[in-house]
Amino acid sequence: MICEICGKEFGGRGTEVIIDGAQLTVCPNCAKFGTRVEIHKEERKLYPKKKKVKMPAKSDKEKFIIVPDYSKIIKNARENRKLSQKDLAFKINEKESVIHRLETESMSPSYTLAKKLEKALEIKIIDKISEVEIPKLDTDSKNLNIGDIIKIKKK
Repeated sequence: MICEICGKEFGGRGTEVIIDGAQLTVCPNCAKFGTRVEIHKEERKLYPKKKKVKMPAKSDKEKFIIVPDYSKIIKNARENRKLSQKDLAFKINEKESVIHRLETESMSPSYTLAKKLEKALEIKIIDKISEVEIPKLDTDSKNLNIGDIIKIKKK
């Protein structure tokens, strides 16, 4: 290519610069006399990312709790069905060690694992949490202090 300022031949693509309002292709030595122009290939259309709207709905996981004697229930149900730990693990797509740890209470099941066990063994190890309603105080909520809260707990 030939530089449009000095006329020298140079290798490569050259640099696009703007000098006095004109866009020129120049050699690397003459590029310092103008401001570089960014060459845009195809401009991609950028769409704004859609924000995912999360609903504040309560999930099933928040409303339920695992019963305290889950290990005995799991073990008895498995033995009644004449399944080994390995067979049960295969049936619910878990490791045998997970079943062993559940039965020895060295691990408590997650909500999804408890659901799998309930379905496979036809048992109930997830218990619903009952919501307790706290009575309202006679005093204004604006004037509430720590002493009022302690009185609520004592009642």
